[in-house]
Amino acid sequence: MDIYFSIIIPTYNRARLLCKAIDSVLAQTYVHWELLVVDDGSTDNTKAVVEKYVQQDNRVKYIYQKNAERSAARNNGIDKAQGQYLCFLDSDDYFLPERLSLLASTISQMNNPEVLFYTDLVAEMGEKKSVRPYANINSTNLFDVLIQRAIHSQQICSAAIILKQFKYDTQFMVAEDSELWLRIATKYELLYLPNQATVVVVEHDERTVGFNKPDVYLKHIVTRKHIKQLHSTHFSSVAIIDRSIHDGYMGLARSYAHNNKSWNMLAAILNACRFEFFRSAKQKSFLITANFYLFKPFLSFYKWLKQVAGKTS
Repeated sequence: MDIYFSIIIPTYNRARLLCKAIDSVLAQTYVHWELLVVDDGSTDNTKAVVEKYVQQDNRVKYIYQKNAERSAARNNGIDKAQGQYLCFLDSDDYFLPERLSLLASTISQMNNPEVLFYTDLVAEMGEKKSVRPYANINSTNLFDVLIQRAIHSQQICSAAIILKQFKYDTQFMVAEDSELWLRIATKYELLYLPNQATVVVVEHDERTVGFNKPDVYLKHIVTRKHIKQLHSTHFSSVAIIDRSIHDGYMGLARSYAHNNKSWNMLAAILNACRFEFFRSAKQKSFLITANFYLFKPFLSFYKWLKQVAGKTS
């Protein structure tokens, strides 16, 4: 049987979540696919979980590698993929049953182009699901659009020839997908497919990239600064990428505020001002004035002075 789609799932210590992702691929109404589960050095029972599926269906394949993070795991899957088109799925997310059939129908109608497609997604929070359409940003510049609205790896379906040429840069841990799409956009077309919200992203506290994690925002900023250095001439204005860096610093400030690291929060806000002083000025003021912990060092110093004054009087 010819393999039309290769679905790549990178995973690390997600054995208890992985079954739903794999089951969603097995439930696809389109059957010409292979599933590559790339185990990024898990220390739980991930291997045992996946091997049960391997024994049941020869389209499921288990690949083990020493821990090297998800970009390396995805690249490993790309290298071993045999499909004409490649899709990604995170181990804590899942496809709706018609995901591959809708993609196959659309791609076939277009005569199998060498294109990177992207679709909308569905966000799941507890019992609630909501479609997150890819916003129609008012710009004719593809680079402006890509930097203002992230496309997650789960949303894309790419001709294999593209991803075997352009791979994830393993030095980036956050926004690595955006960095990849921008490189691809210098040579290939990226095409939005509306009305295909068939991948579900499950929001939970254990997501690798989550809110209130300062290290996530720090890594995000590193990636965006690299993008500015590499692609600044492709944007309609440098201000477009500067706004993205600014927002990364503001996210960092919020995460520091959440973790009661007030001085770090203030430093992040000052760094945000370096890239765009007037953007979100209200938000900057709110973070500074509303966070009680910002003033805690001054209160402590004031109490210490009172104690010293009391002892000397």
